[in-house]
Amino acid sequence: MTLGRGISLTQRLTLLFAGVTALVFAATGFYLYEALARQLQIRNDAELIGKLHQLRHLVSEVHDTAAIRADPHRFQDVTIGAEGLGLRLLDRVGEVVVAVGEVPTLPWPASVPAAGIPTANAIHRWQIGDGGHGRMLAAWARLGANGEGPPVLLVLARESPERMALMRNYRTKLLVALGAGVAVMALLGFAVVRRGLAPLDRVTAAASNITPSQLDRRLDIAKAPTEIA
Repeated sequence: MTLGRGISLTQRLTLLFAGVTALVFAATGFYLYEALARQLQIRNDAELIGKLHQLRHLVSEVHDTAAIRADPHRFQDVTIGAEGLGLRLLDRVGEVVVAVGEVPTLPWPASVPAAGIPTANAIHRWQIGDGGHGRMLAAWARLGANGEGPPVLLVLARESPERMALMRNYRTKLLVALGAGVAVMALLGFAVVRRGLAPLDRVTAAASNITPSQLDRRLDIAKAPTEIA
């Protein structure tokens, strides 16, 4: 059945069906993408906080920064197994004592006090030059078992290239699934609409066969849709 400008009612309903399907799929895909990104960030933030607790424990086992400089391996080993994790340990005057990986330059975000407990709110986002981003946590700690030694600043930063690659791959798969889903639903919608409008097409075809010389002919509307019966 064709309505103005050569676009049939079947085509219009199919396009409408495909459009609604695309909106629903896009909204669902966006929600799933954001939910996954949030869960990965929560996991990475929890790992940063865990690394900070580990570093604070190591700091409490030494009495001065000279001991750390003499044997920095225990502090460097904290970053093993955490891809993209950088570490800076600085003394009270800002001199670097331990440096591992990449950490953004100053200014750094507000640091958690030595007596403070780090939370996810203390972790900040930092922009990477290639368009990516990472997470950074800065906190003070005190040397010595009783926490009475001089303070040192611990800065942890993670680029998370694995996470960014995972999200890019997931986004690509979502887009492919969205396109395929919309195409399949458009075909199904076309079939359903065409079948649903078949009785109306039959009535239209019968009506077109009635001419001024055949006004005695009647339409069989027994099987026509109730809207026009």
